[in-house]
Amino acid sequence: MNKRYKGPFKNQKQHKTGEMNKTEKLYSELLQKAVMTGEVERWEFEKIKFKLGKAVYYLPDFYVVYADHIEMHEVKGAFITDKGMIKFKTAAELFPEFRWKLMQYKAKTGWNVLRDI
Repeated sequence: MNKRYKGPFKNQKQHKTGEMNKTEKLYSELLQKAVMTGEVERWEFEKIKFKLGKAVYYLPDFYVVYADHIEMHEVKGAFITDKGMIKFKTAAELFPEFRWKLMQYKAKTGWNVLRDI
């Protein structure tokens, strides 16, 4: 059976686990500056995979450690799929011990926080 994605983003390159895309690299630079200023203690890329259901997993882009809490950051460019939003929201509901941020980058406006749970 062919499981090729046929939605509106079918021509988008598949993200390889462990490799940052351009948007993730840009965000990692922002996080590294926050480490240098002491705002963030440390961060990791694709550190923790969350099981959301039977054979359903979610791997946030960044695991970010602050002095008093830990956050999971998901980084998106201009396009966000419904599937990505559902997984993000489900993970935030199932694992409330973490703070969850959905960040979006657009060339004209820069970084925006779309969700801060």
